[in-house]
Amino acid sequence: MSKDNVIFLNTFTTHDIPPERVIAGASHLCPVMVIGIEPDGEYYFASSTNDAWSLHIMLKKALDLLERNAEPVYQKREDSEDN
Repeated sequence: MSKDNVIFLNTFTTHDIPPERVIAGASHLCPVMVIGIEPDGEYYFASSTNDAWSLHIMLKKALDLLERNAEPVYQKREDSEDN
């Protein structure tokens, strides 16, 4: 599948997305932070800002967004698995 026939959705998904696509889609963001897990299981963290308080607020808001929006996605998944 080429990039020409891929539609990028600004939503939550129940399928994994390659990290390269996620990072490419975030290239216009500022500030930005990247959190991931290294192959050896260690956490990786990098950010474009040295303002720890701003990062803290961003993480709290992102977690709130995830909690509010992910619940319906997983509820649908559980409902379809029950049928």
